[in-house]
Amino acid sequence: MVFDFLQKNYHADKRDLYVTCDNCSGQNKNNLSLWFWSWLTMLGWYENIYINFMIPGHTKFICDAKFGSIKKLYKTSHINTVDDVEKVINNSSKYNKSIRYNNGLGWKWHDFNLMLKDHFRTLPNIKKHYHFRFSSSPDNIGIVYFSKKSDGEEYSYNLFKNTTGFDKNAQLNFLEVAPLSDERKKYLYSNIRQYVDEPYKDILCPNPN
Repeated sequence: MVFDFLQKNYHADKRDLYVTCDNCSGQNKNNLSLWFWSWLTMLGWYENIYINFMIPGHTKFICDAKFGSIKKLYKTSHINTVDDVEKVINNSSKYNKSIRYNNGLGWKWHDFNLMLKDHFRTLPNIKKHYHFRFSSSPDNIGIVYFSKKSDGEEYSYNLFKNTTGFDKNAQLNFLEVAPLSDERKKYLYSNIRQYVDEPYKDILCPNPN
């Protein structure tokens, strides 16, 4: 999603990129994300990339307000299908807009892990640090600079472990979307169908047989 956003917002005339994240290790604070930022500097998209994580206990900012407006309307709405969820999102705020997957037509997920995992190494104790930066200068390619505090003592680590055989311009593969398993279909039919209104039961939880 970040890659898609940066592509659409045209990065060619931008020198620096500043990103603020919460500390969710599953989405933001992980080594794949560090490899991704390093890769962007290799492509020359930016001269410098600064990634800052908010300190624990102070991680609420404008994005949370947008999700909050969705939750406020969602809990008072009658939801049966994904269409209902879409309406709630679109009606929750003038700033919120839903983007549907639409059976593969809405968007596709790139497999960055497949491209990067064999050429980069993990940063030890990544969760203990809150500020990271990357530079596109030749001497800094593949290196991440990190610190625990803003303007605090900074350390460096070379993430790039394999300089041979890595094509920064390689065509990205797409992740295949897995269909619902038979087990999941049976679960929906047996455990969820009873809570769905009659006109929508066969849409959301059809008989798997």
